[in-house]
Amino acid sequence: MGDAKPDRDALADNLPSVSVLIAAYNVSAWIERSVQSALNQSGVDVEVLIADDASTDDTFQIAATLSAWDPRVRALQCDVNGGPGAARNVALNEARGQWIAILDADDCFAKGRLAALCDEGRAQSADFVFDDILTRDEHDVDLRGTTFSDRRGGGRLTLSDWIALNQVGHGEFSFGYAKPLIRRSFIDANMLCYDQGLRNGEDFHLILEAMMSGATVYFTGVPGYFYTRRSGSVSRRAQDAHLRALLAADRRV
Repeated sequence: MGDAKPDRDALADNLPSVSVLIAAYNVSAWIERSVQSALNQSGVDVEVLIADDASTDDTFQIAATLSAWDPRVRALQCDVNGGPGAARNVALNEARGQWIAILDADDCFAKGRLAALCDEGRAQSADFVFDDILTRDEHDVDLRGTTFSDRRGGGRLTLSDWIALNQVGHGEFSFGYAKPLIRRSFIDANMLCYDQGLRNGEDFHLILEAMMSGATVYFTGVPGYFYTRRSGSVSRRAQDAHLRALLAADRRV
């Protein structure tokens, strides 16, 4: 983690502020790498909120250590394990940024990602903006897999686009894996939050609800998010009860 603390006074006053929300559950081996990829972003005034989802390993202790080392990091602790949506809501309630960025605890941002998304969000007057992904395994080896751009080029997405891009066949990659940059004022104005009853598909449903509330959603088509495929992750363990909850949420929409 290093010895020297960052100099916050060196940040320009006019930089866009971004709150990075990380839902963390039993990710002690990954969380520091994820946090550092957010802290290393240039061109933005960043804060990182780690919401530990009642981990049974030392994830929260690592988060607390990162918080003690860098004032841009805040470690939050959930009383019970509620899933990624519930943990993100805990962090969202504490966020101070003009923009909200979602980062899974075992994934990473590419260098300069947040500044690029902020610029694109302003240029496109977008409420949600996201980029393409690059897939790696747990040893940081690049995996050849489908990307969002294999299915759709960059540009604005309509509600029908969003639904269609999440109806996937075997071997296709759902746009529901996208980790957006979100305009905080839109979230506040429409009182949006994650569906805490979902442990799969919570990102898809947040954007779906936002688009039904009139959100402008823009896809850059440029890779900027490193998605980690590892054994034992929640997204790889689709349990029957979780899928039933997702189906019920789909039917309600």
